Amino acid sequence: MIRRKKQQEQQQEQSRLLAAQQMFAQGAGMGSGGPLDLRDIENANEQFLTEFHGKVLAEGREDVTDGMTTTMRLSSVGFDDGTYLIPTFDPETRQVVPIERAIELARPNIKSGRLRPFPNHQAAEDFRRRAYPRILRGQKFSELIEPTDRAFGRVVQDLGGQR
Repeated sequence: MIRRKKQQEQQQEQSRLLAAQQMFAQGAGMGSGGPLDLRDIENANEQFLTEFHGKVLAEGREDVTDGMTTTMRLSSVGFDDGTYLIPTFDPETRQVVPIERAIELARPNIKSGRLRPFPNHQAAEDFRRRAYPRILRGQKFSELIEPTDRAFGRVVQDLGGQR
């Protein structure tokens, strides 16, 4: 009985994933009119995050505390059109900011398409694991990687899902 229920839940999750992938393949969410390929999403996000990280370092705005350097501190945030990985580090204050402030800071880059939505949470997390070493160019900044908290989705809903 428990096994059957678990199988049904897995099938429902696979159906939701397939529906989301089809929606994004048809260009949903960005208003661009063109299809969104996962590689395009990953490339755009990696370019943005690489530039963000590089600019923070070039301007000397990173936070170095107890030998740990912070330049981004990514968190995933769900909106109606997908899951975004956004920096929660504010170079102006050199601090990790609350998620509401991070969303506010990321909003112009989301609206411009520089930050693009992943079709789901898992795709965003898979990208994070693969891209971090490339973005950081082999440097060890373990403090930058923050486990994602599903509560962020609730925060976004509380904010009315606005981007």
